[in-house]
Amino acid sequence: MLKYVDAKVVFQEVPDEITLAINISNCPCHCKGCHSSYLAEDIGTKLTFEELLRLYSRNAGVTCISFMGGDSDPAYINKLAEVLKEGELPVRTAWYSGRQELDKNINLENFGYIKLGPYIEELGPLSNKLTNQRFYKVIRLGEILDENPAYHLEDITYKFWKNLFKLRVNMTDIFVIYNDESQIKRIENTLGVSPIFHFIDSMSKKGKKKAWEIKSHWAARLDPFVLIKDEDKVVKVFYSETGEDVIESLIDYLHDRESVIKQLDHDI
Repeated sequence: MLKYVDAKVVFQEVPDEITLAINISNCPCHCKGCHSSYLAEDIGTKLTFEELLRLYSRNAGVTCISFMGGDSDPAYINKLAEVLKEGELPVRTAWYSGRQELDKNINLENFGYIKLGPYIEELGPLSNKLTNQRFYKVIRLGEILDENPAYHLEDITYKFWKNLFKLRVNMTDIFVIYNDESQIKRIENTLGVSPIFHFIDSMSKKGKKKAWEIKSHWAARLDPFVLIKDEDKVVKVFYSETGEDVIESLIDYLHDRESVIKQLDHDI
């Protein structure tokens, strides 16, 4: 039977969820550089069905339960997830696996999220864009033969990059309205591409309406136009009407924020 060492309420391990993360021991993966190497030992409390329900009852308000590990017995992980599903508890279930492929004992019907991939030190964790690890949301596609549901794994690893950027610079979205591709090329060549960027071509059929909606709200007429937001809160707006080089101003603004972050990291 699987054992767990501790259980904590966390906010980053599963995007958009308040998660009870249960750290399971006896990990067989032995990843080099693992930050939780102590979990390779066979230690802790037995994770019975009763203990799982007790942990849930003591952590009111969580929207997800995530099993952090358990590759030594995937079939039991699946059974734990099945217990939660059959109990009709108002929570989604996630599993963090260190294996490259999904184990055949896992029934996706019982899960809302799946993380796959071993930790490779030089590639980093999920928050690193170079990571080999992938985080998936389980999507139900509908009914097929004999009314058996079909499921699809949607890769949402990018949300970890977006959330990390938000935590560090208080930004979640940058809307760039442009009418010349050279304008966004300057951004890509200088800053790279990030999921927080939303490029809207005001000259295209698809982007024209969206561009008008955003610019009219801010009484802007000219392109390029930039709107920076932190969720629903407006952080910064750049107008071409002021005569400034909007793209250059955006690049300078983000570089300034990056410098502040580096200084904070240095001070720490």
